[in-house]
Amino acid sequence: MILDFGRGGSAKPPFSMVIWSVFMEGIKRKSVFVKQISVLWLGVGLVRREVAPKTSLAGRLRAVRRHLGDPDRDEIAAKIGVSKSTLASYERGESEPSASALAAYRDFFDVNVSWLLFDEGEMFLEKESRAPKDTVDIVLLQKLGDVVQTTFMEVKQTPPSRAITMEAGQLYNELLAMVTDIRDDEVVEAMIPVLRSRLKTRLLQAASEPGTGKRSAS
Repeated sequence: MILDFGRGGSAKPPFSMVIWSVFMEGIKRKSVFVKQISVLWLGVGLVRREVAPKTSLAGRLRAVRRHLGDPDRDEIAAKIGVSKSTLASYERGESEPSASALAAYRDFFDVNVSWLLFDEGEMFLEKESRAPKDTVDIVLLQKLGDVVQTTFMEVKQTPPSRAITMEAGQLYNELLAMVTDIRDDEVVEAMIPVLRSRLKTRLLQAASEPGTGKRSAS
């Protein structure tokens, strides 16, 4: 087959070659478009905002991680002895940290547990302020958490998620107002039945008022 270059010595490509060129250009442009969409999608994923915390405690836990340089949850979780997913649930407010986890925040990161639970004082402890009188008694807090759990069982109620730690914190504050020295074990033990009775009354009262929207004693 002889190509017809026509006048002026320039070749005219066959119609099939023109169609092929247009087709390939379309494929090329489509590939570039797909790549641009992929980059945009990845960018959206990278800047996606985290779910807002459901509780003030969860918000403060998230604030602690930010102040520590915003490390990956794996690093914090390993220190406090929980899984990454458990820490995530703490920071979203879907569950509450145990007393041992709270103690780990204090021991490894110098976090003020009073601030963490009650928003009292500064986020981090000063070296000279780590005396027992200035910190939450984690063992006592755990004991009060057990009191809350058993009291819910006594009144045949299922505690809402996130309720145990907050109710225990409320009992702790009540106890502080009732005793002169929170480290006096004998006095504290004598007051726990009183706290249990008050909590039981609040739970029963809340259950008797279904129209108020109350889900727990606090």
